[in-house]
Amino acid sequence: MTNIELYNECKHNLLKYLELDDKKLIIISGPGSNGKTTLINELKTEIESNKYSVIDGLDISNITYLKKKINFSEFNHLIFVIIGNMTNLTNKSDFHHINMSSISF
Repeated sequence: MTNIELYNECKHNLLKYLELDDKKLIIISGPGSNGKTTLINELKTEIESNKYSVIDGLDISNITYLKKKINFSEFNHLIFVIIGNMTNLTNKSDFHHINMSSISF
């Protein structure tokens, strides 16, 4: 798949997760220059209309610490944007994960 196709797949997934009734934590991850900020900005209206808030600029150490201390199921209506390759982080029952690591612009 091309970078544009991969980006559009991530966009589709984010829209799908925003519309779900569960309102679970959404984690968007990937190293720099892969479209995370663009995706958030492009879907700003949809994010806000679904009453989600974005916490941007987290890194892998922040998430590693949070995973040890807090149950992610307690986070609702939040989007964590993580700078880093989190390919080992898979969707769990208490959050949704959008991995943008394979995209580069």
